[in-house]
Amino acid sequence: MRSVAGWWVAIALAMLGLAGAARAVKLDAGFDGDGWKTIGFDPLTAGADFDRAYASCPGPDGTQIVSGMVRGISGSDWIGVVRLRPDGSLDPAFGSAGRRFIALSSGGTFSFGHAALCVGGGRTVVARSVSGGGTGACWNDAGAECNLQLLRITAEGQLDPGFGTGGVTMLDLDDFRGGLAGGEAPLGLNRAASGELLLTGMAELAPAGGGQSRPFVARFSADGALAGASVPDLPGLSGAMSASGADYGPGGELWLVGDGDDASGQRVYYLGLLDAATLQPTATIRGGGGDDVLQGARLLRPGVLVAGSSWRAHGSSGPRTPRLVVFRQGGISTLDLPPSAPIDGVATGILSSAESIMPLDATHVLYGAQVVKRPAGGGFAHSGFHLALARIGATAAEDAALPADAATVSYRSPSPSCAGQASQQVHTRLSLWNGAPVLVGSATRQCNPDTDSDWLIARFTLGELFSDGFE
Repeated sequence: MRSVAGWWVAIALAMLGLAGAARAVKLDAGFDGDGWKTIGFDPLTAGADFDRAYASCPGPDGTQIVSGMVRGISGSDWIGVVRLRPDGSLDPAFGSAGRRFIALSSGGTFSFGHAALCVGGGRTVVARSVSGGGTGACWNDAGAECNLQLLRITAEGQLDPGFGTGGVTMLDLDDFRGGLAGGEAPLGLNRAASGELLLTGMAELAPAGGGQSRPFVARFSADGALAGASVPDLPGLSGAMSASGADYGPGGELWLVGDGDDASGQRVYYLGLLDAATLQPTATIRGGGGDDVLQGARLLRPGVLVAGSSWRAHGSSGPRTPRLVVFRQGGISTLDLPPSAPIDGVATGILSSAESIMPLDATHVLYGAQVVKRPAGGGFAHSGFHLALARIGATAAEDAALPADAATVSYRSPSPSCAGQASQQVHTRLSLWNGAPVLVGSATRQCNPDTDSDWLIARFTLGELFSDGFE
């Protein structure tokens, strides 16, 4: 269902006066012919209309195991799993025509898609919100009761019987804090050096619809046994608080990072230090000013946690700009990244809560984010992705972005109705495939507006990322 002639890729460089010739992030032409691949599921699900990839993990013999959501027109959900060969083609020896499915219980949602993680051996752990006995869809409907669910998927595309109960572990945050309204949403999933899984996100406070939420963190063993959870209050923060990531600090304390509202109504970021045994806060460091939204926090090296962010001035309705928020022992700093470039001649900005971070080694990180076009008449369209590379040093003064290697890229549907314009596309996560960055998400088959989406996968050449003497 694809025509190479129908693809069109927009590469736009952010030029900030760096000496020498700029080199953009390059799509890998050795991956499915042009760096992009879409995967649809209609023939197998008889009418899937909303599909999205959430994780990409290295598999055997240079393959890549990609997992995500598949939703049918009846509203039923599946986890889809595919295995891709190095050239981007589906592996015919895997499942049916390169695809496998895992049926899920009703009432679940993958609306919050950053909570997916590769855990080795081609296995993936995915978190989602599920209905806990209330009526209607989880989180969005008044009276609904949400719980959280972790699933581990094997490299063969099946639930892992060695994880939880039959591959599934459940968590109800009401067991750890009273006064919750029912909404529980996973936003981040990290793995500590011990193999322990750390799930973070937000929990809605009663009364429902009041816009109040608190961050949560939950600890699980590598095999999915719940070891504890907490929904803490952090001093000086309120409103719609959330946690985008967690890991252990050099002193053994648990670091919890995210964003929330301060007393003036500005959206700021925080580093909460929690006692590792009780998961109760012992100190909170706040930073920022304006409208900061964090996502995709990852541990770069011991004592250094990095989160993707988008920022704009408080009260502004203008486009958001990309930045990194770097958490070190005793302090927080930010690193501004090159802004996203126009698409189809229309200015773009970063979409909040759609950023991710991929550590490339102990020093370099790749930032990926969803960009939206901002037409002069208002509104926006999900139209592409922005990538930027940064080096994180021992101190904030040593941190640096590489403007010449930043790029804004946009997938173009081969559908004649698109007339060369960008289709709606969504970013969920960055990962690595044999050292090459991979971006996964979704793209609609037609142009806006359209809700019939397929998985979207892009692979980039890493050599271009380390150009211009930035090694």
